[in-house]
Amino acid sequence: MPLAALAFESPLVAVGAVVGLEAMTFLEYPLFLPWAYFYGGSAVWLAWSATLGRYVILAWLAFTVLRAEASFGALMGRVRHLAARLRRPALVGVAASMPFLLGAGPATQATPVCGPTHLASAQIGSVMDGDWSVPSGWFFTQAGEQPDHGYSIADDDGAEMWSEFNRLGGWRVLGYPASRRFLWHGMLSQATQREVLQWSPVTGQVAFADVLDLMHDQGRDDDLRRLKQIPPPLDVDEAGLPYETIATRRLAWLDSRPAIKASYCNAPRGVDPLELWGLPMSQAVNMSDSGGEVTVVLAGDLAKEFKLLPTEAVIPEPSQKSDF
Repeated sequence: MPLAALAFESPLVAVGAVVGLEAMTFLEYPLFLPWAYFYGGSAVWLAWSATLGRYVILAWLAFTVLRAEASFGALMGRVRHLAARLRRPALVGVAASMPFLLGAGPATQATPVCGPTHLASAQIGSVMDGDWSVPSGWFFTQAGEQPDHGYSIADDDGAEMWSEFNRLGGWRVLGYPASRRFLWHGMLSQATQREVLQWSPVTGQVAFADVLDLMHDQGRDDDLRRLKQIPPPLDVDEAGLPYETIATRRLAWLDSRPAIKASYCNAPRGVDPLELWGLPMSQAVNMSDSGGEVTVVLAGDLAKEFKLLPTEAVIPEPSQKSDF
């Protein structure tokens, strides 16, 4: 029952589904007792009603899960992803945006590799021309792809996306909002250009989705290598190791490439690199013969480009400019 409840975004709907399943069980249970004659001649119809009611609720549950996962392939990838996590130390997920990162973030603070960092909030008054306030949030047109269209990000009873957006550095750190809100992998989510934000009602904060981890689980490593020059994650045996040991070893991978380490450590506006980038998931490798500069992959835009997000979530909103 608790697992069934996790499939629903609304707590009230989750409670309704659980109560409905329990009601079907209580309706059916007396039919197996010697005194089932209590139901009279309607016993067989009650049995069929309970069975049918249970299948209806389970079908509703399955539809909700599939809709949250965007596709059956995404659902199976998520199952493989969770199974893999059971075989290795659990790491709280954040999106991987650096070319050599696949985003497993820290559960606790590891040995510092970059020196002190601090979070710097964005200033609402410094947004770009053409953007404007909406109730408890802001409307951005940069990712709208057509005039007077874009995406709003706001606080409401469902999630404090606007507050978290600002806490994490705003558009200067996360890029501009690049989707509407949507339910993804069971969590209320919204994409920015650099990350996919996922609201946790437990912590009252957002976490960053493991975009590249999910693409790896879906077998998209060749596409990432060919189209984006992103290497696959390194398969290392870390079973049973404490997080601090894992983090120290992985952060040491940065030492071989000072330019990548400098880019990793110089996260925008002083944001904690571990919170923004996560831990390295591969060692630095040459993906071409031409060399060049360190490039930061925009994980939110990547999720849109590879159609990982629900189609309706990426449709730009028409502007509704007001004078709030």
